Amino acid sequence: MTEFAELVGGECAVESSPGKGTLVLISLPAVDASGAHEDAGRGTEGSSKG
Repeated sequence: MTEFAELVGGECAVESSPGKGTLVLISLPAVDASGAHEDAGRGTEGSSKG
């Protein structure tokens, strides 16, 4: 999992606790339909400079 996430520019973290289970967190870059990377979570749409 980690290798795939890093291959596409993302991150992977795994946390495991005996008797509690395993948590897998994967973060991957968002891509819009045109194939361009989006600046996810940055709120840059609609901003103006000047």
